Amino acid sequence: EVIPHNLSTNTFESTRSTLIFNLEKWPLGRLDRADDNNEYSCLSTSNCLGDQATNCEGVRSITRFNVEFPPEKIHISDRQVTVEENKIPEQILCTAEAFPEPSFSWKFKGLEIQTGAVLHFIQGVSRDQAGTYTCEAANQHGVQKIRTALNVVYEPKCNIFLIKKPETFVMECKADGNPKNFTFSWKKNNLTFSKVDSIHDDSSTIELELKKEQFGAYYCHVKNSIGSGNLCKIHVDFQKLGIPLGKPASLLMVGTIASCLLISILSFATILCMCIRYLARRRKRPHTQCEVPSQNPPPDVTKDIHPNYSKYHNDGKLPVNRLLDYPTSDVTLVC
Repeated sequence: EVIPHNLSTNTFESTRSTLIFNLEKWPLGRLDRADDNNEYSCLSTSNCLGDQATNCEGVRSITRFNVEFPPEKIHISDRQVTVEENKIPEQILCTAEAFPEPSFSWKFKGLEIQTGAVLHFIQGVSRDQAGTYTCEAANQHGVQKIRTALNVVYEPKCNIFLIKKPETFVMECKADGNPKNFTFSWKKNNLTFSKVDSIHDDSSTIELELKKEQFGAYYCHVKNSIGSGNLCKIHVDFQKLGIPLGKPASLLMVGTIASCLLISILSFATILCMCIRYLARRRKRPHTQCEVPSQNPPPDVTKDIHPNYSKYHNDGKLPVNRLLDYPTSDVTLVC
């Protein structure tokens, strides 16, 4: 393409050549990031006339051609890193192919915690830092992600829970540790229980009869491949089981029945004793009779008691019919 001179811009006549990539004619129909990433030169022929010096040469222009593409072939040095708690884990490297060069960042639980291709910790990690870490490689053409897992292992810790049943009680020892290859052992004082009722992934249970001789201090010991954890203790007694009066449920039932029976016997004995005493008093009491005044004179004692005795009596000579003359208020019946 010939470009004419332009006096306003003070440019000479020139020639322009354009290189066009026709991808329809390209192998596989696309640019190859390996073969097509190269230097391309534009070289013009000499514009000298034939009678001019032979050292007149054309012009050359060189450009670097790069095929840009989003991140791909992302790779991580370790898919899983295992470290003991409170120790520093090894570094994790994240790589990816892209043009322009990608930037890297690391995320944990959705939050960006570091930038750069290397994930590193400057101090020992805790169990709360265990989990999945995501590496993101990004440029203006796209983003690629890859994940790694940080596995923090630690010694187990345990707790004992008490469950009361009608005739038995159950002790459950639950453990928290990593890994969960737990081994449980139970003791009462210095005696080891050889039989354990059940063992699950993170717990062990013992079920015992609700008897007084079963009460006391129990210990649960847990360990895993990292080490031995703390020694768990629980003291089992009536109060801990929620049983009043210091008796198990079966003994309480027997005691209640016995108490009711004793009260019934005492009540019956009390009533019987009262009846016997009542009958004994009735037997000792004399029959009560009332004396009706007759022709015989009242006893001498009446003379001293009744003020009107002489009015109605004549030394015992008062006729019988005269008895009717006693005033009602002056009649005295002696029983």
